[in-house]
Amino acid sequence: MSNNNVNLTQKDKFAPTPQFIAYLDILGYKQKIGKNGEHAAKLARTIDDHIKRIKRSTTELDLKEMKYVDGDIKMKAFSDNILLCSESNWYSLFSLVAILQGRMAEDGMFIRGSMCHGQLYFDNEFVCGQGIVLAHEIENDIAIYPRIIVHQTYIDAVNEKLSEKQLEPLSEYDYIGATSQVWCDFDGYRVLDYLLLSNKLAPYQDKPNEIVKKHKEHIVNELKTTPLERVRQKFLWSRNYHNCFIDRATAMGFPVGEYYISDMEVNKNGN
Repeated sequence: MSNNNVNLTQKDKFAPTPQFIAYLDILGYKQKIGKNGEHAAKLARTIDDHIKRIKRSTTELDLKEMKYVDGDIKMKAFSDNILLCSESNWYSLFSLVAILQGRMAEDGMFIRGSMCHGQLYFDNEFVCGQGIVLAHEIENDIAIYPRIIVHQTYIDAVNEKLSEKQLEPLSEYDYIGATSQVWCDFDGYRVLDYLLLSNKLAPYQDKPNEIVKKHKEHIVNELKTTPLERVRQKFLWSRNYHNCFIDRATAMGFPVGEYYISDMEVNKNGN
């Protein structure tokens, strides 16, 4: 092989491509793995199990809506971070992240993060590009609370994909062009409405409200037991989101009012 061919191959190897990106961070990771890291392997197995089960459920969704599916989803997990990306399969990526956030919250693992679109190179050894920088900036500087910010770059890229194929958005995904199921937060950022989407995309057949019940239990426990005010602020956001979901779901006729989180329930003094 000539030197020119070698140089060309090396240059192309790290060339980024446009990708749909999800970048997630597990809150309280240090506390969850224990002082000596004794729970790290158990936590990793739990996350791996969630992702495998969710991939199976999103595959079932894909079979119903093949026209929206195009390309595989790649994943890399390291410490308290999870990176998922796909060059074109925005549909399954969005479904997977929504269900993952809901299922992890059900187990008491709250995550924050970002979903964006940008240039990314991804292989078994390297991840680099403008896209990962943007995703990290949104997660670190903007998300703050246990929420996943849906960045305008993601929304614009989905609209472009739909336009290219002359497809109408699914009812579950019309928020990509509008905002019906991407919740608009107090600071104007669009946030993944994971309670609504988790129940809608992967509901419990026998216990449809189980995730809402568990969500409440974990938030109440965190607010009553955490000694750190900065952590408490994060779960106050979760409480507000939870109660907002309860109000909206109740207005739509779903019997979830009993899971509203009252002031008394989160008062550390119990009164």
